[in-house]
Amino acid sequence: YTTLLLSDWVPLDLDLFPKRDTILGPPFFNISACSGCLNVLIQSPVSYLKSSDDQTFRSLINVYDVLKYTIRLTVPGRAEEKVDRDAQEDTFRTVIDNLQPKTNYCISVETSATVNFSK
Repeated sequence: YTTLLLSDWVPLDLDLFPKRDTILGPPFFNISACSGCLNVLIQSPVSYLKSSDDQTFRSLINVYDVLKYTIRLTVPGRAEEKVDRDAQEDTFRTVIDNLQPKTNYCISVETSATVNFSK
């Protein structure tokens, strides 16, 4: 510490790239059952990046071209099933079919994005 109780600047060897180094939060999702399938409505995670007018928040679709969602279905005693979907909208629907009747599924949804540094 310096005499003013401030720490000295420390150079970092790492470069910060916000698009690459940001961890996306969980998406909002809603499920409804149908005969042998699930209808899944997914909404992109909240973005706290302000728009150019500084009045509203930008959508993640305005930051990343495509959001990738991994939907995981888990049934106790069975192997986990994974369904990958890409979206170019804030909200989209998908159907997961070929499900067993009278079976409880645990469902989770994860968000990721690929960064194109040429933009």
